[in-house]
Amino acid sequence: DVSVFSLQGDKLVPAGEGGILLTDSEEIYERATCLGDITRIIQLPGAARRFAATSFGVKTRIAPMSAALGLRMLERLPETNAVRNANHAALSAALEEMGFDTFLPGPGVERVYFEFLIRHRDPEFKVDLLIERLSAMGARVSRPRYPLLHEQPFFTEGHDVAIGRYSGRVHGEFPCTARENARMIRLPNFTQPGAERLIGQYVEAFRRGI
Repeated sequence: DVSVFSLQGDKLVPAGEGGILLTDSEEIYERATCLGDITRIIQLPGAARRFAATSFGVKTRIAPMSAALGLRMLERLPETNAVRNANHAALSAALEEMGFDTFLPGPGVERVYFEFLIRHRDPEFKVDLLIERLSAMGARVSRPRYPLLHEQPFFTEGHDVAIGRYSGRVHGEFPCTARENARMIRLPNFTQPGAERLIGQYVEAFRRGI
């Protein structure tokens, strides 16, 4: 098993850049280490240490300042998540009453917010028109920022087929994925305490926009 956490600046635990890899597999740990951390390759207990001088050369060691910042942010994570969750719960409650799905957590589930995405329950809802109206009122709303993977040139131009040595085209159009993604609206994260007034302004903007 393996888990990867990003420490990039707008993540829940920012540390400047980079990330953390957690695994209980010796094989995965050795392969990740051999990418470029020469010091750690030399310290490996197994036969992989013989590759220390011919690693890929990728510098994967975290800078001391980033490590210190990351540790401090990890200590503060419960506090910062609590603020985010309280702010988004208040806005979500109002938006749910207006007909939006805000993907509230179910019983026994604790949600965190890297991004705040919602959708209207009506599949025919005019998303672009609402975004235009909200933007005109000063709200920071948009479509999801990440493009759909299967629509990227690596796949649409067939490079995946060439690299993978597949016998032919192996991906499709995924119309359901595209349709559901088109229904999504991205809101900003409300990360600061005392955001009640700002949240109230967003609630009023949505009421006027729909």
